[in-house]
Amino acid sequence: MGKLSAGLAHELNNPASAAKRATSQLRQILKRIKDASHELGRRELTPAQKAEIENLETSLIQRDEPPPDALSASDMEEKIDVLLRSHGQNDLWQLSADLARRGVKPAALESLFANLDADTARAALIRLAASVEVANLLKEIESSTTRSSDLVLAINTPASRHRRLPDSLGATAPTLLVVAKSNAARSRAQPLWPHRLPH
Repeated sequence: MGKLSAGLAHELNNPASAAKRATSQLRQILKRIKDASHELGRRELTPAQKAEIENLETSLIQRDEPPPDALSASDMEEKIDVLLRSHGQNDLWQLSADLARRGVKPAALESLFANLDADTARAALIRLAASVEVANLLKEIESSTTRSSDLVLAINTPASRHRRLPDSLGATAPTLLVVAKSNAARSRAQPLWPHRLPH
């Protein structure tokens, strides 16, 4: 029983810790989205420019491709950095790295500089990069909380296991399941984009 409890605690702690880390990062990134959105709101953007930023943001966060390998990401990071520097953005190396790790290609960002002035394009880029990061962190939280819930479900259905779990452990499973499902529901309930561009 002791070994089983220790093993369960370890298995539950891993996804719980991952979800906690992601939640902490979310707070910082959401502030970046808020600040960038306020900066964009101060600009006199045309409806077409607003639509372009929002459409690009949507296309980037809805990408359903596996992340690139380390070599490809490094090559993409360099290309994004070259693009940004060519438009006077010399201090956005971290943004280049973040976008490259998520598989964003430089060509997807070209239109921002073609249709926006440098300062507006910079604010849009910061918002886009933060939005992509938020989307990935939400996936991580959902995966972690789902893992926790699945573990508890496995405990709560001893017939699916090779041997019956002790009744004392099985009695705690419903409570654990409620907690896991509650945490998962809360993480999915937050709106992803609370700061839309003003129209």
